[in-house]
Amino acid sequence: MDFLHPKHQDNITDILKQIYEQGEILQLAELVFVNIQGENINVEATGMPIVYQGEPAVQCLIRNISQRKSMEQNLYFRLEFEKIITGISTRFITLPIDEIDQGINEALKIIGEFMGVDRSYVFLFSDGVTSASNSHEWCAKGIEPQIEQLQDVPVDSMPWWMEKFYRFEYVFIPSVEDLPQEAQSEKASLQAQSIKSLVAIPLIDGNILIGFIGFDTVRDNKILKEEDIVLLRIVGEIITNAIIKKQMEDALRQSKELFYKAFHASPNPSVIIRVIDERYLEVNNSFIKLSGFARNELIGHKATGIGIWLNSEERASMFGLLSKQRFVNNMAVSVRRKSGELREGLLSAELVSINNEPCILMVGNDISELKKFEREILRLDRLNLVGEIAASIGHEVRNPMTTVRGFLQLLGSKDDCSKYKQYFDLMIEELDRANLIITQFLSLAKNSPLNAVLLNLTNIIKKISPLIESEAIKTGKYVKMELSNIPNLILDEKGIRQLILNLVKNGLDAMPLGGIVSIKTYSEGDEVVLSVSDQGTGIEKHILKQLGTPFVTTKDNGTGLGLAVCYKIIEKHNARMELDSSPKGTTFYIRFKVK
Repeated sequence: MDFLHPKHQDNITDILKQIYEQGEILQLAELVFVNIQGENINVEATGMPIVYQGEPAVQCLIRNISQRKSMEQNLYFRLEFEKIITGISTRFITLPIDEIDQGINEALKIIGEFMGVDRSYVFLFSDGVTSASNSHEWCAKGIEPQIEQLQDVPVDSMPWWMEKFYRFEYVFIPSVEDLPQEAQSEKASLQAQSIKSLVAIPLIDGNILIGFIGFDTVRDNKILKEEDIVLLRIVGEIITNAIIKKQMEDALRQSKELFYKAFHASPNPSVIIRVIDERYLEVNNSFIKLSGFARNELIGHKATGIGIWLNSEERASMFGLLSKQRFVNNMAVSVRRKSGELREGLLSAELVSINNEPCILMVGNDISELKKFEREILRLDRLNLVGEIAASIGHEVRNPMTTVRGFLQLLGSKDDCSKYKQYFDLMIEELDRANLIITQFLSLAKNSPLNAVLLNLTNIIKKISPLIESEAIKTGKYVKMELSNIPNLILDEKGIRQLILNLVKNGLDAMPLGGIVSIKTYSEGDEVVLSVSDQGTGIEKHILKQLGTPFVTTKDNGTGLGLAVCYKIIEKHNARMELDSSPKGTTFYIRFKVK
């Protein structure tokens, strides 16, 4: 029975004997015959006992079932392949981004082993599709990896191959030896890698060619059916989706990293807050420095809760604009630092989504110094204007005023004019007030050098204290002095006297009857401080920013020249003025450096 496959020859005699002895028809099931060409043929055999030429025998009916078996095997292969594809697809759905590369390598191994190939791999094209690089590879046992050598391979070295890919067609090469003449470049490259057969499926994202997935053999040729390649296309789509997902996540991560670096490196104070509760999600170092708060005092807290917003109307206006147009550009705002210091800025904001949560990105520009500089320029411009006016008309106006005042005094002393004396006194008082204004004008106009000598600030105040106290008594108010032992300073006594008198007079004018002006001197670090406090109603915010500018005043009949003179005296002494104002009163601090 040489026609039987060797696996059946050992037990076929026993099976035939069993059929004869039992005297029944017996299904011999499936056997494999070998034809004269050495090909295996699947058959189904049925045995029936007979007597042939007086001898016991078995008659067999043989039916060729090779086609059916082939169909069954193909169906089983397809079902198993589909099961593998489903498993791979399901795994990629839940696979973390940082495990996608490993997942692709495992998928190449599973499919490569199932198909019985020697190598499976993924190539990705560069931007512009000028070169291809082997990104993932699996090799069967004993097969040499090629991934290191197959980097930045020029696509013009495989024109026949790429022409198919550009048409989104697969490449199937049953035998490298049989490649057509137009594929000689590919033939040489594949033979250099000992490849005998190959299939390559283009990886397509939308209408963009991003790479290909390939399977090859180096030990024998591999015959694939059309339905096998259809399944491989599905594998290509799964891997394409995985690669695109990873590339998008990588791009998103890089974008987040770039944003994080730009956000934290920005010289502009920047914050991210949640819309739902206005809590800080992130703040940069510039904002920490501006606000004066520590990072842990900001993250998770509300701006309203820690008092950064100075003006609730500005906050409401910003949120109103955001809800209407989703962005705000260069909105003028005022904020309060942790120390209580007020800062001015321009705020830009935009609604953004972070981790699918509505947020607001705010970027500020601290313009406090710029505003201070602008106010100083305005003050100096007005000082120049005052100087020009004083220099041109000061004396010309003063001289006739002196003459008029003299005649008014003369008339007021005559008996026949006594009934008009109250009017003369009122006119003299107004002339004196005008004369004072001219004096202040001239004081601002003069740029005379300091007559500075070593003096003690406390002693200067003591000298003029009777004058201060008499002024307070005249207006029904009081003066309280707390004068300390302080270092001597280089001072111009005349200028300092005028500075103190101006500040005290402003304090007295700002208070109701019974109010107290407090004058203090004390040392603080390397500075001597003069403070003058009143119990008035404070200075309005819009006036605070312009103090020291000529003609800016809180008084009904004031000129604003008194504080302008004070600023000039302070400037000449290289000192600085600070003030603290509230509805309970105002305090001026003049800080002199001890040399």
